Amino acid sequence: MTDAFVILCCENIRQEVDTILALGVLPHATVRSFPFHCGHVQSAWKKVSDPYLDLEKGGARIFLSGCGCSNKLDVPKVVLEGASLIFHGAGGSLFLPEDQLSHFQKDGALLILPGWLLRWKQNAQCDGLDPVTARQMYAESLKEIILLDTGVYPGIAPVLAEFSEFTGLPARTVPSGIEYFRLLLTVQYLQWQCEQDVTGFRTRISTSEKRVADYSMVADLTGKIIGVHDEETVIRQTLELVTLLSSPSRAGFLIIRNDKPGVIISTPPDAYASTAHFQRIFDPSSPYLVHEKGDGFLFPVKYHNRLIGILSVDQVSLPENLDEYLNLTHFISQIAGLSITIARTHQDLVQTVNERDAEIAEREKAEHALRESEERYRGIIENIEDVFFRFDGENRMVMASPSVIFTFRYDSVEDMLGIPVLSIWKNPQERPLMLEAMKQHGGVVRDWEAEFVRKDGTVFWGSISAHLHTDEQGTYQGTEGIIRDITERKKTEDALKAAIKKLNMLSSITRHDILNQIMGLRTYLELSREDLKGTRFAAFIEKEDQAAEAIQRQIEFTKYYHDIGVNAPKWQDVAAVIHEAAAQLNLSAIEVRVTVKDMEIFADPLIEKVFFNLMENSLRHGGRVTRMEFLARTSESGLFLSYCDNGEGISEEDKKKLFQKGFGKHTGLGLFLSREILSITGITITESGEPGKGVRFEILVPEGGYRSGMITSVKDPFGKE
Repeated sequence: MTDAFVILCCENIRQEVDTILALGVLPHATVRSFPFHCGHVQSAWKKVSDPYLDLEKGGARIFLSGCGCSNKLDVPKVVLEGASLIFHGAGGSLFLPEDQLSHFQKDGALLILPGWLLRWKQNAQCDGLDPVTARQMYAESLKEIILLDTGVYPGIAPVLAEFSEFTGLPARTVPSGIEYFRLLLTVQYLQWQCEQDVTGFRTRISTSEKRVADYSMVADLTGKIIGVHDEETVIRQTLELVTLLSSPSRAGFLIIRNDKPGVIISTPPDAYASTAHFQRIFDPSSPYLVHEKGDGFLFPVKYHNRLIGILSVDQVSLPENLDEYLNLTHFISQIAGLSITIARTHQDLVQTVNERDAEIAEREKAEHALRESEERYRGIIENIEDVFFRFDGENRMVMASPSVIFTFRYDSVEDMLGIPVLSIWKNPQERPLMLEAMKQHGGVVRDWEAEFVRKDGTVFWGSISAHLHTDEQGTYQGTEGIIRDITERKKTEDALKAAIKKLNMLSSITRHDILNQIMGLRTYLELSREDLKGTRFAAFIEKEDQAAEAIQRQIEFTKYYHDIGVNAPKWQDVAAVIHEAAAQLNLSAIEVRVTVKDMEIFADPLIEKVFFNLMENSLRHGGRVTRMEFLARTSESGLFLSYCDNGEGISEEDKKKLFQKGFGKHTGLGLFLSREILSITGITITESGEPGKGVRFEILVPEGGYRSGMITSVKDPFGKE
């Protein structure tokens, strides 16, 4: 496992590397440079070996690259074969693909980088070149000089002109930028980071396997607490449970009797100097208090709304799992409250029996209180929102919590008793896989995801946390656990996966097309600069080139549609989103009708951009538009959201290419990107308007992707309902 990712480069390209790191795309990478070695030196490796060996000794993954001069990095074979080195040559291959470099070189071009160019006089002096010798040498095999402009050395043109005059070769600039170099670095960096993550995941898996065993112990110990009649023993076992759960640096329990604080029992002993730590103000709306740093919490332990103690857990080992710790500790605190009450009741009973043997009635009353307390404990299970279930050795349901009625849509718990377990699985063949996983993990499984079937035939995603029941011989006796409905979570996960695919595609399209155009623009500007040199228009050309360069640097930061799929889809009020989009346009002279009411759809947060683009296109291309209208209607296919205007409409020829990338009179991306935004959650868009009578875009939201109280059927401008 390597501890760092270091870019070891010649100082001639140090500024390009610094610029890439400043973008923040390689957050854990650093750079170290070695002196440039241009000229005829015996071995370039001599200048590189010291920093390389120093980094290798420190456990770093090293990306080594040269600067583009005539010298090669004569890296020893043993170093090239080492696991620490990523070697990527030098020069133009860092900034342009090999096929482009070969094209220039075949045409007799000398490719140079800005860092090398700034030191050309030192290189010439080292090589012993004068202008006459240089012109003879370069003219033998070269036709021109091409500077690969990486964009990080403004004002380098005069230096290029000076070098051109020295060699007698014409010179020009090709704006290569640093994007190709950034991608080379990113690929290696991500591969290194993946290796780091794999190592980390292996550690987490090992930790999780241990946690499963710990949870099994917690379950056993929880059952034992109920029967303990000594209050201090209950408290210590409660602290033991919490410690097994969250591995805190310390945990403590402040005993409360008759609303007065008593002693503190803690692990390790004497971990708390005073009761002040426990006596903080709790929010009445929350059953617990989380510490300011988010690495611990306080739980008031109650029974019948009577405070009997305060449990403190401090500096847990994995703060990111705090919610999980809180949920289980909440349950443990309820059990602890009941158990402590039982223990106190028992202690009081023993004292009463010892003092007043004749008062049998009092003892019976205390035993009745114990039975009542145990009934309330069972009530905790009956009131949980997740489904508690138990199947016997014949795989038939013998017990279920009342929440099963809502989740599986049965009329009563009794209706489910006796049904075979496979009848609630959409894919019954998956259950043996879960049982096998339980056997391999001590008879326990946690958060096993599967699809289940309700009584009415509908399907939902559920998460199972359960354990096996076996007899003393290890024979299977059934399963017991909890099923949680995670349908909404799965929808979100699936939508995010689709979004990642769309983002990658859009990034490729934008970078390829726009940067190609800018490269052409700057080439023509460079040619114009030569023709207008010395005239008053030369300054204009310079400013135009600077503007083009600024566009080139900033194009990847374009934000209009940058966030497609980045944020998770969510339920959104359609009418509110339409009004927000309309507020961004000047529609003072246009009648906007929004007849969509009480309607929400599950879509990417950028759905607002879709409605904005439809209305903006009407303003830009619709001609005589005076009315825009949004309508909604349902069908067997789902929900249709329609957008109409009374403009010129779209010709049949244009409709064929309407949603293609690049088609249109403006950017050519609006409708293409709108379709991609909608498709993240399975929504489609088509255009069915009649040419000359306005546009009609129909957005189809599939079943399950919309919800409402009521949709009123209304007439639209085309006579449909």
